[in-house]
Amino acid sequence: MASARERHGEALWRAHHEAWQQSALNQREYCEAHGIPLKAFGNWRAKFKAEPQPPVRKLLYRRRGLVHTLSHSGLRGADRAAGTRGASTHVRPRVACSRRP
Repeated sequence: MASARERHGEALWRAHHEAWQQSALNQREYCEAHGIPLKAFGNWRAKFKAEPQPPVRKLLYRRRGLVHTLSHSGLRGADRAAGTRGASTHVRPRVACSRRP
């Protein structure tokens, strides 16, 4: 007697596994509905579960939002416009604040 691997290819079982995951059925109900052996389905499920899964990409948040691509060029503010590197030629004057009593 041929094994389940020989009778049905891996692609078929992978398709059934993915369809089962999307369904609201348990393994027994899914196998009965599709006429496939529960034991074979369970064996393939264990094989797929043991495969290394690609890492889940996490969405990272930044407090200040996205930065414009030119900001990564090494040029800042007025330097970008002038085409020079280093400190900006525009300097904001410091204003001393006094507290009122």
